[in-house]
Amino acid sequence: MDRDSYREQSLRTWGQMAAGWENRREWLVDMTAPVSDWLFGKLDPRVGQTILEIAAGTGDLGFRVAKHVGQLGRVVSTDFAREMIDVARRQGKARGLTNVEYRVLDAESMDIDDDTVDGVVCRFGYMLMADPAVALMETRRVLRRGGDFDDLWDFLVRLAGPLAQVINALPEDEQTATRAAIMANAEPYRNEDGSYTFPASSWCVLVR
Repeated sequence: MDRDSYREQSLRTWGQMAAGWENRREWLVDMTAPVSDWLFGKLDPRVGQTILEIAAGTGDLGFRVAKHVGQLGRVVSTDFAREMIDVARRQGKARGLTNVEYRVLDAESMDIDDDTVDGVVCRFGYMLMADPAVALMETRRVLRRGGDFDDLWDFLVRLAGPLAQVINALPEDEQTATRAAIMANAEPYRNEDGSYTFPASSWCVLVR
């Protein structure tokens, strides 16, 4: 079977499976728990991050991530099959999650800009794709290099004294806007490995 035919068949198949996955969601969650736990631990999601979930199915792993990135963060829950996304959307709504975005997305050709997500999680997805290598290349493309802005933000909100107090006192929407503005302004100082080098000077005074 050629790849295009495989993609068409796969899309039909997983669309048809969606109802069964929703009906037996709790059983699936329990059965896949060891893998989900491992993925979650390796992802190590942090407050404020944007995390992409590929082949999300019923969305449960992404929902777990959403609780850890908080309202300052975002989870983009995606699947090839629209029917699966409909299931995930219903499940997320039932949990009252407001920081999850639901999108029909082909992992082999993602409508996402370069360097826009802090982490990607995919459970049992790549092995079912027509061209896993292309999907992995797309995954690498959308990942931010190094993730070091998360460390910078952590410094600003936890270690930067008066500045940290000012940021933490802001309403959540203003914190989100502030984070985005700082990230944009810091971009010219980002290195190839994702770290930052800012121009600075220190005044040292000796008095006798």
